This record gives sequence, C-alpha cells and structure tokens, in this order.
Amino acid sequence: MNSAVKAARKISVYRSTSANPFVNLAIESWLFSNPKDNDEYSLYLWRNGPSVIIGKHQSAWRECNVQKMEDEKVNLVRRGSGGGAVYQDLGNSIFSFLSPRSDTESIKRNNSILIDALQSKYNINAVPTGRNDLHVEERKISGAAFRNTKDRSLHHGTLLLNVDMSALGNYLTPNKLKLQSKGVASVESHVLNLVEKEPNITHEGVGEAITASFFKSHGISCDTIDVHEDVVMKEQDH
Repeated sequence: MNSAVKAARKISVYRSTSANPFVNLAIESWLFSNPKDNDEYSLYLWRNGPSVIIGKHQSAWRECNVQKMEDEKVNLVRRGSGGGAVYQDLGNSIFSFLSPRSDTESIKRNNSILIDALQSKYNINAVPTGRNDLHVEERKISGAAFRNTKDRSLHHGTLLLNVDMSALGNYLTPNKLKLQSKGVASVESHVLNLVEKEPNITHEGVGEAITASFFKSHGISCDTIDVHEDVVMKEQDH
C-alpha cells in the first residue's frame, strides 16, 4: 500500500483505565457500534480483574463452576463474539482491533502488529497458527475471537503475560472426557506465560509496543485516549 493511501487513513487508540470487565466490554461495544468513521482503524487496550468471559452462544452453567466463582467473587461476563470460555486476570493483556468490514486483510495485519510488537520490544518470536492463535515455541500465548456488522469488524483477544493457570481448573468445567485427556497439567504444557521468556514484561510495556507497531503498520500516529465508564456515559448523553 502506497504512503498516500496510508496517510489518508483515520486511526485512533484507546486505553482503558479500569479493570472492571463489565465496564471494559461496554467500552468496547460502544467503540464498535459508534465509530467516528466506518473507515477508521482503532486499537483498544485493556485488561480485567479475575473473570470468566464466555462466548455469545455458550451456557454459563455448562462451561463454568458458577457457584465457586460466586463464592470467590470471580466475575462472569458474556461477550458479543463467538468462541469459547476463557479465564482472565491482571496477568492478561487484552487487545481489540476495530476495522472497516471491507478490509479483508485486517486479521493478517493485526496479527503482524502483535508479532512485531513482541519481537521488537522483547525479542520474543511469535507465529500465527490458523486464524485465531499465536504461538511461541509451539505453545499458545494468544487466542482471539471475532465479530462483524455490515460496516465494521472486531478482532479481539488476549496475550498471556502472567496469568494464574491454576484458575483454569478452578473455574472452567469442560466435559469429563476433556478433563481426562486435557487436565490442568496438560493445559499448562500447551500454553505459555510470556513472563517465562521475559521476566520484566508488563501490561503497560506490551501496550506501548502494540501501539508503536500499530502506528508503524498504518503509517500514521495519533494521541492515545484514556477511557473509563464516565467517558461512555458522557458520549451517550450527547
């Protein structure tokens, strides 16, 4: 793509100051449904306190230990995209790319942004596997889900920085066959917390690296906007 086309692009970057999953998903939904322009490319960076996020069509009672979550004050939240149930805590960095629906290369570009961010700042070499995941040394470090409207596309997912892996067995309840073949020990062997590769990795540092890579990919930069619940409420009042 030539520099003139890139220069004409509209971009925006948002960073949540909240760790409340209800607030963060509401902000994401607001950004997705109310773009400044349907051709705009936006990046939204956030993370949640201890939570289980289930896909649009999933049954919470089938996927989660709801009583244990309630007893231990772990949030249960349904997102608007498909995919499976995931556990999140402050050891997760979450990214949302919001793009024009007409851009058929957006997922490939977004993955390249994430890969470049990890390599350039932390010398971590990640590779895409299929449509949804990123792996480092054949272990999963990122999963993603997607949502589309007529005009806009959402690609969001997590990066495992230092997640409590034991929580997977505490709060998620796959069927018995899965538990027998893919128990917590097996899950841990197939996923990787990036702190194992870079002890100094942080949510803030990863966000800065993704933002820099986002700017480089689109050939333009902008200010980063801090967002929280009050920002959405004010927008709705206008």
